[in-house]
Amino acid sequence: MNNYALDLKRDAPSLSQESILVLCCLNLYEKIHANQRSDEDRLQKISNHRHC
Repeated sequence: MNNYALDLKRDAPSLSQESILVLCCLNLYEKIHANQRSDEDRLQKISNHRHC
C-alpha cells in the first residue's frame, strides 16, 4: 500500500494528502472485493465438484 501512495505522489505531485488517502482506500477496497469474489468462485467450484 505504501508503494501505491508513493507512486501516486510521484506521478501526480499536485494531489492533496486527502486525495491520496481516498485513492488508497478505494484501491484497498477494490483488492478486498476482488479477493472476496475469487474466494466465492473457488467455493462455488468446490461445491459444484462435490455434486458431480
